[in-house]
Amino acid sequence: MKAIKSIYGFATVITSPLEAFLRFDFGERYMNIIKAIFPPLLFWFGYLFLSPFYKEYIGVWIKVFFVLSPIVAGLHILHRLFYSTEGMKHSYSSGYSWLAIFLPDNLIFLKNYIEPIIMFVLGVILFLLSNTMYHETYGLGILLLFVSISMLIRGQIEYQMARNVYLDAQDEHIESKALKDFLMDKQNPEENISTGFTIPGKFNGDRKSISEIYAKHDPQLRRSKSKEPGRSMDITKDVTKQPAKSPQKDREQ
Repeated sequence: MKAIKSIYGFATVITSPLEAFLRFDFGERYMNIIKAIFPPLLFWFGYLFLSPFYKEYIGVWIKVFFVLSPIVAGLHILHRLFYSTEGMKHSYSSGYSWLAIFLPDNLIFLKNYIEPIIMFVLGVILFLLSNTMYHETYGLGILLLFVSISMLIRGQIEYQMARNVYLDAQDEHIESKALKDFLMDKQNPEENISTGFTIPGKFNGDRKSISEIYAKHDPQLRRSKSKEPGRSMDITKDVTKQPAKSPQKDREQ
């Protein structure tokens, strides 16, 4: 699981410069100042200090991209800090796609499939164009191809992580209900097969029910556990302690 999270974090750093153009309304921890400036800094470090091949074939449009991406990401951050008027948002929210204007009910499908496919096709076009007509799009085409694949991988991991949160809550509900039924003597542990969760072992009359456990507590606690408001569960109350009837009243009857 740690390896999956590491891949997810690495892919997020790679895709964040492009996602700044594709989406809006990000969570605070998803689009932060580090992700806004780290990829451009990494690119310019390579451009200034790596081999001449890197400088010669990278093209001008990728330079424009890495100049604009931190600016656009910074605008998203400023908007969240000073102009966001909505309620609380999940800090890891990956934003809303601009394509949702046309498909408002398919946000997950847009982010996980449509955006990567569009970026991949655009990357192929720019790469082929650089080999035939316009050399300056070579670097941007390669970048879009690489980032689109990273977006597809990251989207699948993000979906599964969100799905796991729901499944964890569902499992906890099933387990708590099974344990409750078991403790209240409503169901034998091995009979709860339909939910896929069973309690190992058989307890045929060897365990005490909750009501028997409560019966050993003090009267005040038994009254607080009573299901009938105002009626005491003090089963130890001795009826002989009730006031005896007067003999004179008995003769009159």
